[in-house]
Amino acid sequence: MRAEVLRSQKKINETWASGFLSEVPVETPQHLLEVEKLYERGLGRGEASSIVIAQAEGYDLLIDDKQAKKIATARGVKIISTAEIIMLNIQLGNIMLKEIDGFIEQWQAISEFPNST
Repeated sequence: MRAEVLRSQKKINETWASGFLSEVPVETPQHLLEVEKLYERGLGRGEASSIVIAQAEGYDLLIDDKQAKKIATARGVKIISTAEIIMLNIQLGNIMLKEIDGFIEQWQAISEFPNST
């Protein structure tokens, strides 16, 4: 869900306009019902919607929430973590290790930095 992204609205709109990302609405009654069931199990609507659409469309899912990862995996959805994306970009030379420090600080500030458990 776009509303959950913490970057500036201008940057989000630029990213969507570039075509790099696209928004996939949850529209079918069955998908909406599945989202509500996952929401009742304690997931946020963003995580629930992402899992339902990823499963239905065969998408890989970039997600870090532990409960959401467990549910998605049980539904056969391939999970990719933010840490994996960062490591891949370091390996490809797209970002430098020293650039990661600021990102990690922001991640920790919003209590989203993954711990090893």
